Amino acid sequence: MGLNTLANWIVCYDVAHPRRLARMFKLLKSHGIPLQFSVFLVVCSGRDVALLEAKLAQCMNRHEDDVRLYRLPVGQHKVMLGQSLVVQDVLVGCGMDAWQLG
Repeated sequence: MGLNTLANWIVCYDVAHPRRLARMFKLLKSHGIPLQFSVFLVVCSGRDVALLEAKLAQCMNRHEDDVRLYRLPVGQHKVMLGQSLVVQDVLVGCGMDAWQLG
């Protein structure tokens, strides 16, 4: 992935302490869209995801918390069952990689 190429990332976390949990949520809410509790969709470039990783590392305790970032492949298939936490018909991303949520 190029440094300026946009990609869809799933970021999920399990944070033990309530204060760190609140900081993690606030940070990710400023970069992406919440899909579920502790799961966000972030659309960003390779350069931006590296910066986000550094910010996430500062928010967490590596011995108690678990944070994961997964890059989604282009043309991904998705299945959504149950109640969504996001507003219906939100378009995330741009171009061919856009996701229609809801």
